[in-house]
Formats: sequence, structure tokens, C-alpha cells
Amino acid sequence: MIGATLSKGDLLLSRSNTVDLVGFAGIFDEDRTDVSFPDTMMRLPVNTQKALPDYLELVLLSSRGRRHMMKTASGTSSSMKKINRKTLAEFRFPVPDLDTQKRIVSEFNEQKSHRETIANHISKTQRMLSLFSNETIGGVHV
Repeated sequence: MIGATLSKGDLLLSRSNTVDLVGFAGIFDEDRTDVSFPDTMMRLPVNTQKALPDYLELVLLSSRGRRHMMKTASGTSSSMKKINRKTLAEFRFPVPDLDTQKRIVSEFNEQKSHRETIANHISKTQRMLSLFSNETIGGVHV
């Protein structure tokens, strides 16, 4: 199964799943050589001279990429749709120069970090409000 062994940085795509999940992309980011991918996934070769895997992942996960995947997925079962390399090849990737791709990925990661920080603060605030409510209102007996 050498051909199915993953390497760090491999761009993967779910080729078989529900219509909402088929075509989801991800990058394998572990430093291991003992992991292989199942036949419900496909590995996408990336010419790193022209495109960054992180940028291509963002394009595939964008609303445009998701619409294409859901539109071109086929199969008779509503619970299991499939895409193939032919329908994937029909998707036109916008490929700006590498510096622009790096900037887009960097800006996305910065925004993602901000969203995670905000979500963390909201979660802490909700826990504090819950504790406050339980201690003040829950401790009062009428």
C-alpha cells in the first residue's frame, strides 16, 4: 500500500460522502509514515512551484468550491454521493502568484485565530454567567 501512504502536506479530498460533505478538503499535517488513506479519499497532486496546498485547500472549502462539489457529486443514494477526478478537473481554480497565495493564507489564518479567540472569550463569559447565576439566584431560598 505504498501508493496510499500519506506524507506531511498531502492535500486530500473526500471523494465519497453525503452531499454536504463530499469534496471536503484537508491537509495531512502529521510527521508520520504509517498512515494510509481510504478509497473514499483522493490525494491531489500539487505543483508547489505554482500553488500552495494551503491555498488550494481554502479554494476547495470556499463557497464556490463547495457549490461545485455538491453540484457535480453523483450517485443514486442520497446518503452517499461521489466525485471523481474528471468532475474535479472541471473546477477552475483561481491561481494567483505565490506571494498573493501566501498573503491570502496568512490573512485567513489570522482571521481564524481572531475568531477562535472571540469564541474562547464567549465561552468563558457564558461559564462565568452560569456560575454567577447559580451562586446568586440558585442560593436564594424563597
